[in-house]
Amino acid sequence: MKNNLISVIIPVYNVKQYIERCIDSILNQTYKNIEIILVDDGSTDGCDEICNMYAEKDKRIKVVHIKNSGVSNARNVGLKLANGNFITFVDADDYIDMTCIEKMYKLCTDEHCDIGIIGILENNELTEKTNVSGESTNMVLSAEDALKEMLNEKYYYGNVWGKIYKTNIWKDTYFNENTAIGEDMEVLYKVLLKSNKVNVNTNERLYYYTKNRNDSATKSNYNKNWEKEIAICENILKECRENHKDVFPFALKRYIRINYSCIVKILTYDSKNKEIYTQLRKNILKYKKDGIYNKFNLKMKMKIRLVLYFKRLAIMLLKK
Repeated sequence: MKNNLISVIIPVYNVKQYIERCIDSILNQTYKNIEIILVDDGSTDGCDEICNMYAEKDKRIKVVHIKNSGVSNARNVGLKLANGNFITFVDADDYIDMTCIEKMYKLCTDEHCDIGIIGILENNELTEKTNVSGESTNMVLSAEDALKEMLNEKYYYGNVWGKIYKTNIWKDTYFNENTAIGEDMEVLYKVLLKSNKVNVNTNERLYYYTKNRNDSATKSNYNKNWEKEIAICENILKECRENHKDVFPFALKRYIRINYSCIVKILTYDSKNKEIYTQLRKNILKYKKDGIYNKFNLKMKMKIRLVLYFKRLAIMLLKK
């Protein structure tokens, strides 16, 4: 276990201004026994040439060029090529601290865990500020407790990066290639449930996430892609009701939160779109008997009630 090969999977698409920073941060890791899998997803800005250049310089780098088909397919290609005993993901516009892989790996080996999770720093390009993502903690969790915390989004989120995994828990598990938003949470839900234990240490912030890139899928206003994340959250909710009852309240909270966020987008940017607002409102209210406010604080309860029952007032306040 002391020197296992770790596969670092990086999907690459039109990130020329970031890609060298990302690759350099991985090449300079204190943990050296790594393979870097660069999956060029049909880049048209010169990223393909940069990837090839790095592969010529360092034998630990593998490059595969594929037709543009989205980040989920690119990650799936990387999973199939991975030879490591452990796997981690890094997005090409992000970068990591030089000790990141070593410390994530130690989280697994010290406590014999299948997954290690570290802290995130957000580099906000619009405000040029760096913010801490999630609260700090240090804890070892069971699979269900780790799932609760993913859905609760207090310490960490449903993204696959910022985490390391034993490769065997990814067996027969792949990203949904038809989903542009929420694909991480959908697959992480499955992987967490296949784990024995999860070691979380977010006290140190070792992954640097680039937030608010102009072309980011999550930056845009409400669009049809958000419906897919809502569907993913509801599928998780229904499965938890049947098979993981202790997790159900956390899944419900996550489902309410995504619908609420989409309502806010609609009321802020497209308040005349009554059809989508009505559907999002129905999504929340159909679970009213399950206690849709139970796990929210007073302030959030008031915000949810505001957009559900006082639409005009909500529009006025959101557009101030």
